[in-house]
Amino acid sequence: MLKNAVYYKKTGDNTVSASVWGVSAEIPNTIEFAGKPYRATTIEIITTQEMRCSTSGRRINIIVPFSVVSIAEIDTKNGTVVLMIKRSTPPVLGKAINLTKDDQLVVPQGSMQAYKNHPVWSKFKNITEDPSLNETETTNQQTSVANNSMAEKEIAELKRQLAQQQEDIVNLKKQLVKKDEEIAELKRQLEAKKASEPSKPQPAPVQPAATTQPSTSAVPSAKGVFKLEEYKSKGKLCHAIVRTYVEQHPDVTLAQLKQVFNVPKCDVIVESLEKAMTMTDSSGKAGGCHYVKEADQIKIKEGIVVVWNYWPERYYPDFIANARKAGFTIE
Repeated sequence: MLKNAVYYKKTGDNTVSASVWGVSAEIPNTIEFAGKPYRATTIEIITTQEMRCSTSGRRINIIVPFSVVSIAEIDTKNGTVVLMIKRSTPPVLGKAINLTKDDQLVVPQGSMQAYKNHPVWSKFKNITEDPSLNETETTNQQTSVANNSMAEKEIAELKRQLAQQQEDIVNLKKQLVKKDEEIAELKRQLEAKKASEPSKPQPAPVQPAATTQPSTSAVPSAKGVFKLEEYKSKGKLCHAIVRTYVEQHPDVTLAQLKQVFNVPKCDVIVESLEKAMTMTDSSGKAGGCHYVKEADQIKIKEGIVVVWNYWPERYYPDFIANARKAGFTIE
């Protein structure tokens, strides 16, 4: 579930975990989905990097609420973070990596020593206090009560609007019934008029010309056997599979290649050379996410396409499954 640029996942009947990818955000104590409140108790990751293929980082500001009791990972690779925490007792922290002196940790007044003594939080070298972050369970409950009161007023207003809309629908139905009666009367009058007029010879009906329905072409299948050990890397194996597919189907389009080989959460497995050159890898190199050397470029009728060269375990099995579905044998 995505809300205000933060990803949320249910962890219980009334709790959720949050994930922050390369955006500034304030995570609330409670968040509402489908009219039901959920309490944010954990954070899976806070990172300065975006969740797409580009790995360039950015400076982000994150406010962590009192309700969060554990954070799995903080990663500030290629970016910096200003992390403000409203809990005086340090939440459980799994790991904090790629921290620099530019990363800041701001904690409630009177709790700085507790964070400095913590085995993982102490990795932040820039820790300061802010009294505006001091919050207790009582404060949190009072805020929840106020929020619930406001929500009840909003629900009451929505119910009033719904009742008005239902009344409007009833009135419209009555108007439609009246219109139907008027149309029926007009039809009766028209039929009576036709019956009183002499009949006229009717012309022979014109037969419609035969039409040809446009044909739809399915994505063509392929054939071939590939073994991973015959290639230097997974990336080279995937590149060879795409090149072979194009050789077997010289009229294939970029859209069809994407349909065959792209995997969930990454739609740039096969991409045009022009677009690939607008993307950067972790070192900032243009085109670094794809095989863009001239020898690795693949020509199709629309132009030149290239294949992705970064294959983490979460994407590789889906690509291999797509290749097998297309007709290839992968050993």
